[in-house]
Amino acid sequence: RMSPQEKRGFNLHTQRYRDSEKKYLLLFEAIRKQKTYSEEAVKKAVSGEIKVENFASAKNYLWNMLNDFLIAYSQENFQLEKCRRNLDRAHLLHKRGIVTAAQKELKSAKKIAVKYELIDLQILINQLERNMLKRYQRKRIHEKMGELLRVYEGLVQLRNELEIQNQLYDRLAVFMRSNLSQLHEGEIAEVDSIAEHPGLREGLLPEGFN
Repeated sequence: RMSPQEKRGFNLHTQRYRDSEKKYLLLFEAIRKQKTYSEEAVKKAVSGEIKVENFASAKNYLWNMLNDFLIAYSQENFQLEKCRRNLDRAHLLHKRGIVTAAQKELKSAKKIAVKYELIDLQILINQLERNMLKRYQRKRIHEKMGELLRVYEGLVQLRNELEIQNQLYDRLAVFMRSNLSQLHEGEIAEVDSIAEHPGLREGLLPEGFN
């Protein structure tokens, strides 16, 4: 189910499509206007543009359009892709020896990665920072390299902690989706052990628990 903001965004997003694809937007509008979905009513509403024998493939095409849009519309995914592009540009510029531009792209990537807690990308950024430091830095290289290595070690530790948390929640999910009243004594002890594990973050509601 799409929010009103997503529906408006999808209409704006699809304005760039070719005229030959506009029939899929008619299909979207026909479905959107229904309170209770009726395939026969939708087929009738778009019969002037989509033949009955092509209806199933048209729905599938619309499904793919919507998925592509929702991926792009997601602020988290948008920032993730933006960060990756900045990092890719920084790599390319670094290899070509265009230092100032590479540092600018790397700085932009790092700002996004830190703000959105993109740990894996922060690790990759740190690795490129160290490579650039070795290649271009002369003054205070020991101090700066030490600082970058400390940040790297902290990021790796944080990533490991997050992986442990995910494993703990995956184990806990097995019991949460079961009938708790039918758990035997050993399983209840395991649930208690997981719940009391210091690796679990207080107040965190991971995916699958909402």
